[in-house]
Amino acid sequence: MINAFTKLSIRTRLTAIMLFIGLLFISIWVVASVNLSNVSDNNRKVNEAYIPVFKNLLKADTDLHQVILAERTVFMNAAHDADLHKNTLQTLIKT
Repeated sequence: MINAFTKLSIRTRLTAIMLFIGLLFISIWVVASVNLSNVSDNNRKVNEAYIPVFKNLLKADTDLHQVILAERTVFMNAAHDADLHKNTLQTLIKT
């Protein structure tokens, strides 16, 4: 095989090498194109499946944050009211 290749002219050798490289590039391009198409389809399927879930999760997280904030506000007001009541009682006892 190598002996037959060495008997060819330079032009034929270069043409064969270029043809081989060209076919190699085309095959790589086809494989990459197919893989990119598959990745795109998978990405679309994931988006269709999980984006609504993430939106609902974000809403639930926002609601939970609001509940925690309201709870802390109630406790802070209750503690403030208790301190105010205690101070009022102390003031009344002193007089």
